[in-house]
Amino acid sequence: MCAAYRTSGTVESVNPAFEALLVHLAVESHGLSQSGILRLFCGAAGKYFGASDACCASFFSREGWIIVETEGRQLWGCQGDSLSAATAERLDLAIRTGKAMFCETGANEFLCPQGDSEHSEVAVPFVSHGKSLGAALLLRSEATGRTDQLLVDQLTLLGTFFAVLLDHAHLFEQVYSSRQRWVRVIDAIPVPIIVHNAMGNIVRINRPLADRLGVHPSKLIGRPIREVLGMNGGEGAGFCPLCSDKQEGIEGPVEIFADCSYLVSTTKMGTDLGEDAQMIHVLVNVREQLEAERRYRELFDSIQEGAFFCNPDGHMVEANPALARMLGYLSQEQLVEKNLFEDLVPHKSQRGRLVQGLSDTDSLRNHEATLQRKDGSLLEALLHVTAVRARFQPEHLESYAKYYSRSGCVRSNRLCEPPCNGDWVFVGSPSGPSALTADPYFASPRVSGGLTNRFG
Repeated sequence: MCAAYRTSGTVESVNPAFEALLVHLAVESHGLSQSGILRLFCGAAGKYFGASDACCASFFSREGWIIVETEGRQLWGCQGDSLSAATAERLDLAIRTGKAMFCETGANEFLCPQGDSEHSEVAVPFVSHGKSLGAALLLRSEATGRTDQLLVDQLTLLGTFFAVLLDHAHLFEQVYSSRQRWVRVIDAIPVPIIVHNAMGNIVRINRPLADRLGVHPSKLIGRPIREVLGMNGGEGAGFCPLCSDKQEGIEGPVEIFADCSYLVSTTKMGTDLGEDAQMIHVLVNVREQLEAERRYRELFDSIQEGAFFCNPDGHMVEANPALARMLGYLSQEQLVEKNLFEDLVPHKSQRGRLVQGLSDTDSLRNHEATLQRKDGSLLEALLHVTAVRARFQPEHLESYAKYYSRSGCVRSNRLCEPPCNGDWVFVGSPSGPSALTADPYFASPRVSGGLTNRFG
């Protein structure tokens, strides 16, 4: 026979001893897993209410009520076992009413013999904001005392209070799991990542950067980023030497370690620069690319044949010193102000043949052309021209054209957009045209080629 009592909700149900139980559960549950909290309940509630045995169960849509923690002689079964149909029905009723329920049970209802004495089984529902988070079963012998309204009120209040603790523990586990996944994700990213607050103190650093510093990430949290990276930054750098006046964008290259040159991508988290604002810096080492660009620049500037880059309209983008000397200009800067078709190829018929040739094929070999020097005199030359069309070909990322394109950007020590839309590239050599491929950094048609003085 089961009995449900109307919960009074009066303060009489909360006495100092019962308050101490609630405080004990709240304090001791801090930092425990859900399984640990249930184990705490079985022990503390069983002791307070004089229960010889206790268990906590959770409901699963397929399996029904499953025992998750036990205290005592495992009368209802072991951890992971299903509760009997009669016991499950009592728990369902307690959940529906939201109140503790007492039932007088005989010894034959349990897995372990209890003698001939009668026992009182109490079902305590864990319900928070209308959501069921499980239930507990306590077994009290007849000698423990009679069942009264005060006891029912206390058990019902205990179940509601404990449901809140379970709900908070579940939310904490979700937040902790989410944080752990986020930590694993940024640690798996091979490039260094560092996050700091508005005061320049590190709040997160991924493992690749911590390994480079030779310190565990946890030992760097809270330290000033300027101190950790060993950088002073420029004037007005503030707390962080990697931050700039732009607050967001790409800066660099920045020398942090002896063998690394980093491009720094900065993103601000938060709507303002208040105490909660954070800055994320992603560092990409471009030392190898810079070295390759340096070698290419040396080659481009040292070859004796004239080489230049221009867009489809003929506007010059780049020219080497040999071409400037060949055409009588004092510097490359003067030459790049000119237009290939309007200033350097004076004969209209030759301009037409050159444009038509590039329209029909991607390469022109030994194309005869008459160029006009700065002083107005004419120069007979052979053009070796290669057009690089707009294709994204990842297998050609390390192409000669790419190194030129990036070299043009790095001259100003910062990433920038292409110099103009629809660029062509002209590059050449004494023995013929260089083999150029599409550059993914410029999704526009480009042409490459070079020229040689026909008469030496």
